[in-house]
Amino acid sequence: MTHIFWILSLVGATHIITGTTIFEKWRQLMDKLSPEFFGVLFSCPTCVGFWIGVIWCNLFYPFIDINVLTYNSTILISFVHGCFGSFFGWTANLITQILEEHLTNIQLKNEIIVNNPLEVAKKLLTED
Repeated sequence: MTHIFWILSLVGATHIITGTTIFEKWRQLMDKLSPEFFGVLFSCPTCVGFWIGVIWCNLFYPFIDINVLTYNSTILISFVHGCFGSFFGWTANLITQILEEHLTNIQLKNEIIVNNPLEVAKKLLTED
């Protein structure tokens, strides 16, 4: 259960930072300060996911029984969690993009049907 909480909170934080209007001004400010580094960093779900994973690992590690590695190296465990975070941030962003694309296509189709029902009917009747 704690792992699901870890993943969902990581994905949520990554999405909030990289894709919402709440952080839009922050991303614009970072883009002005350093477009090549901070501008890319705060717009990239993979990058933000990595750093959120590292931070989450160090915040929650004492409370979670994580047996990812047998080594007792905080740096190595942090890196592995950063990689997990990067993967989950990227995956959630990909799913979001696919869903947005499909919803946009559905909205366009509905708009065409509602605004031009006669044209749609003609096309349906003339199709083989």
